[in-house]
Amino acid sequence: MMWNFLVSGLLVGSTIVLYDGIPAHPDLPALWRLAEDEGVTFFGTSASYLQSCLKEGLRPAPAHELSSLRAVGSTGARLTPEGFRWVASGGR
Repeated sequence: MMWNFLVSGLLVGSTIVLYDGIPAHPDLPALWRLAEDEGVTFFGTSASYLQSCLKEGLRPAPAHELSSLRAVGSTGARLTPEGFRWVASGGR
């Protein structure tokens, strides 16, 4: 689903950022750093990645400049209520 959403961004003239590889390589905050470095506005990822960040106690909003981020999309599995609250709070 995220792949289709990503590629469809090209149809409307968006610039897309694709991370091809293991989401937690070289470490778990790698995707949050990428979002910060590239000024990502829509961050699409798997529920398992978000749950892993929650479980490890990551705090992406305070640790990274994510002011350009407007939405987070999750796919692949059901996001738990705790995971949803974590995303909604900015990982605080």
